[in-house]
Amino acid sequence: MRKNWLAIRLSLVCLVFLATPFVKYTKAFVSEDEKKQASQLADTFNERFGRGDADAIYEDTDANFKATVTLERHRLYIAQLQRTVGSPGSCPVDGVWAKYGFFYKKIMLRCYSQFSQGVVKEVFAWRKDGDQYRMTGFRIQ
Repeated sequence: MRKNWLAIRLSLVCLVFLATPFVKYTKAFVSEDEKKQASQLADTFNERFGRGDADAIYEDTDANFKATVTLERHRLYIAQLQRTVGSPGSCPVDGVWAKYGFFYKKIMLRCYSQFSQGVVKEVFAWRKDGDQYRMTGFRIQ
């Protein structure tokens, strides 16, 4: 009987290790609350972007983003984006999805925003730890 339990445990551990890469990069279920929160975070980003408040945007990013991008480079990037696309308008959500990592969930949102220079595709990513959301990146095309 003891050998059976050992075999079952070993099988479960192997299954977890084999399934982890597939779960990590698979689009996952996003609750309505998470969709609402992601939409609000995108609107907050656009409000700050419109005001040119790069410091507030930077403050809401996660530690990995801050370790990769300095505040000064972030300010320059936001200023360049503002010159290129202009001021943002509304951000109607086109899609929200999630990816699971080890001990966290990454929420992704895509919207097509009306900027003063035309319609622009925006993609945002937030790392969700418990109830906290920290931006891990954004792309404006």
